[in-house]
This record gives sequence, C-alpha cells and structure tokens, in this order.
Amino acid sequence: MAKLLDEHSPEFEIVPAGWNEFERSAALRSFNVLDTPTEQDFDDIAAVASRFCGAPIAVVNLVDTTRQFFKAEIGLGVRSTPLETAFCRHALLEEDVLVIPDATADHRLDCNPLVTGAPHIRSYAGALMKTTDGFPIGTVCVLDYRIRDFTAEQVEMLRFLARQAMAQLELRRTVANQRELLERAVRAERAKANFERVVRQASDFIGIADTDGNVLFLNDAARELVGLRQGEPLPPRVMDYIAPDDHILFREQVVPVVRAGESCEQEIRLRHFESGDLVPALYTMFPIRDDDGAIAGFGVVTKDLTEIKAEESRRAGMMAEAAHRVKNTLSIVQAIVS
Repeated sequence: MAKLLDEHSPEFEIVPAGWNEFERSAALRSFNVLDTPTEQDFDDIAAVASRFCGAPIAVVNLVDTTRQFFKAEIGLGVRSTPLETAFCRHALLEEDVLVIPDATADHRLDCNPLVTGAPHIRSYAGALMKTTDGFPIGTVCVLDYRIRDFTAEQVEMLRFLARQAMAQLELRRTVANQRELLERAVRAERAKANFERVVRQASDFIGIADTDGNVLFLNDAARELVGLRQGEPLPPRVMDYIAPDDHILFREQVVPVVRAGESCEQEIRLRHFESGDLVPALYTMFPIRDDDGAIAGFGVVTKDLTEIKAEESRRAGMMAEAAHRVKNTLSIVQAIVS
C-alpha cells in the first residue's frame, strides 16, 4: 500500500501501488542525489522535454516523503517545493504516465493552490522514473499555463527522457559505488603494506605456514636467526627448520595442539643453515583463522634463547666452581681438624 501524505492531511489517501512508501523512499535515497548541485546531463533532459512538448515548464523531479526536489528545472526558478502542492505525487500512483489536460477539471488538482492561484497551472504530463526494483522515485514532467492536450509523440518522448534520467542516476550510483570500492581497496592495501612493514621489521622471528606445513613467509629477523640471506629461497617445509633431534618433540607436542586450534609454546632448537649450529629458541605456534573461523594456516613467533642459555650455562659453571671450592675448603678444614 502506498501512503504519500500524513494521515492528518485532508488530502491523505491510500492507493494500491505495489510498493511501500518507506522502501520507496529508501530506494530514492540510495542514489544520494537529493540536494545535489545541477548537472548538465539532467539539465539537457529538462531542456529537450520543454522544447519537444512546447511547454514553458519542464522538470526532472525526485519525490521524497515530504517534498519534491528538482534535479533539473526550466521555468520554475526553485529547486524544491512541498509535497502537498506537487502534481507528481499523483503520478507516482500511476503505472507509467500521468497526463492532465485541464487541472481545473481534475478532482485531484482543482483545489491545488498552484491551480487556483499563481502561477495558474492548467496542464501537466509526467512519465515515471522507476528503479530496477520497480520503485517510482520521480518523474520527467512538463507543465503549462494553458489547457491543452499532449500528443502521443510527446508522451512517448517523456517516457524516453524518464528512462534516460533513470539511466543517468543508475550510472551515477554505479560510479560512486565503484569509487568507494576503489578507495576501500586502496585503504586496505595501505593497511596491508603497513602491517607487512611492521611484521617484516619486527625484532622477533615471525613466520607463516599453510595447513600442510609449507612455509609461506619469514620476516627479516627470522631469516637472520636461521642464517638465510635476503632473497635466498626459503626451505619449503616447517620441519626443515627444526633440529633433527627435536623432530619427534615437535610432532608429538606441538603439531597436535595447533591442529586442535590451540596455541603451543615449546623450547625447540632451530637449524642455522649457514653455520650448521643449533639455535635454542622459545617456539610459539598458533592457528590462523579465516573469516568463517576455519584454520587457514599457522603463525610462528620465536624468541632466540642463545644468550639466556649461555647465561644459564655460565651460572651453572659458576655454581659448580663454587661448590668445588667449598668442597675443597671443607676438605682442608677437615684435615686441619683431624
């Protein structure tokens, strides 16, 4: 049901039209055209309508819930008027075209102040602008100060111009949407580039592998930790980076946990491909999930424990030396006492 006026208005009416006014208004607003500046394409449509129909007034009109906005107009000098006096609100309830040869003889318009007073409109012809979903959002219309008929050719021209105006709006919206999508893509690409720079320049080992254990990415710190130069091909498998003696540990304690969807932290030795040394590391592996929550790969963050292990070794050596000296001292004391 189509409700065009406030229910307290004396001109309130409900007419079957196959659409809901709120949905129709939303369809109109989706074009973001209300209160926009004039554009040559629409001005040309109004000019052709005026000349072809021999009418002093021609409008590309968009009808909102409380007013009508003129995207282009000839002979009016205004861009918007209230809906209560709009001829085009009646056109929205038609299937295609509304033609009124004499407004004073039409019960819908004979009390309209634009008919009973200045500028004394007498005739009207308007063709609907419809969206692809069938919502009427406006008209291409002409008005005259005299009672007159409109020829079949003139009515057909209004239909054609209404289709052209609608095509311009659709094109305008498509271009705007494409521009927005492009801007989003640019912003996303910038964010991605910034993220990659942060990850690549991070001081800790960061790696990414797919669900089959194939290595997809290592940052600069990771390459340095395992002795790979920049540009050097990456060893393809995660297991290639693990010390052979720790393979069983990795398979039995790390892999089951991360495949179950949990994060796992474990001390593991990594291979240094250039020197052949083993690098002690705190190895943290975790699942990477896609937008649907499914595991799409695995991330690895690793901290080099070489210095910590060296410090622990030094401390252990110092403790052993201290214990040895204490033991010797006690032996000497025991000997003296004896």
